[in-house]
Parts: sequence; structure tokens; C-alpha cells
Amino acid sequence: MLGILREHKLYGKLTKCDFWLDEVQFLGHVISAQGYYRQFVEGFSKMVSPLTQLTRKDQPFSCTDECENCFEDMKKRLTTAPILAIPDTTKTFEVYCDASYQGLGCVLMQEK
Repeated sequence: MLGILREHKLYGKLTKCDFWLDEVQFLGHVISAQGYYRQFVEGFSKMVSPLTQLTRKDQPFSCTDECENCFEDMKKRLTTAPILAIPDTTKTFEVYCDASYQGLGCVLMQEK
């Protein structure tokens, strides 16, 4: 990975890098191997079944058009609103929140 960064004239300091971690904290979220993103996509397991087939021991790795389409679809679903989006700091933010004795919920939104 550091080699790829170097090819694009980007540099990472090895002492500040962590590899082979079981979980990562990112923007206040803990991302782990237990399928963090599954909760954001309804029917995730069924949708990614062509990809999970590739990880089975007794099956040869063969990336078909179905696998490629599935991968592209997942990328799209996980990087477009309302799933994950980088905020536009030139636009206004709106905070919607609700509270009860059991909990508190908030959503930061832009343009509804």
C-alpha cells in the first residue's frame, strides 16, 4: 500500500501506520470484521452473495460479470447519500434531533 501511495507522490510515515488491525475507529465509528456496513444496506447478505461465494475454500476464484456488477453496486450503495457522503462545507447544515428517557438521536443533514 505504501508503494501505491509513493507512485502517486503521496507519502505515509510507517511509524504512524497500523496494519492488520481487528477494528478501526474512523469519524467516531468503530469499523470491524463483524460487518459494520451491513446495517446500512437492507438485504446486504443476499446482495453480496456472488462475492461471498468467491471466499469459499473449495471453490475456485472466478470473478464473473455478476461478481463485478455486484461489487460496483455495493460501492455505489455505500458511497452515495443517504449512506455515506462527504459534507459540502459551503452549504448550510441542519441538525434534526429527538430525545426520550431511553435515548437521544441526531442526524446532520444538508439539502434534506
